[in-house]
Amino acid sequence: MGDNEIFPTNKKLIGNKVKWLRKNAVNQINNKITPEDVYSFLDISKSSYYSIERGAKELTFSQAYKICCLYSITFPELLTPTISSDKTNGL
Repeated sequence: MGDNEIFPTNKKLIGNKVKWLRKNAVNQINNKITPEDVYSFLDISKSSYYSIERGAKELTFSQAYKICCLYSITFPELLTPTISSDKTNGL
């Protein structure tokens, strides 16, 4: 799969999940993860990141993979509406 291939899923569900993960996760020094942390990690623009959170833009496979790595979750967990809070400390 290429880095720019679209991750086929419901954009709104993924957007809500990405936003929920960011708001409920903490980094290794127990600080909240900021939007800047995430879009820098994903190597995308601020506007692209907020479009993803709003469900207006689809993730690429590469971005979905990076989000899973950032939050130490699996693809199936990314695709579910909720996630266990003990999994959100990946940064």
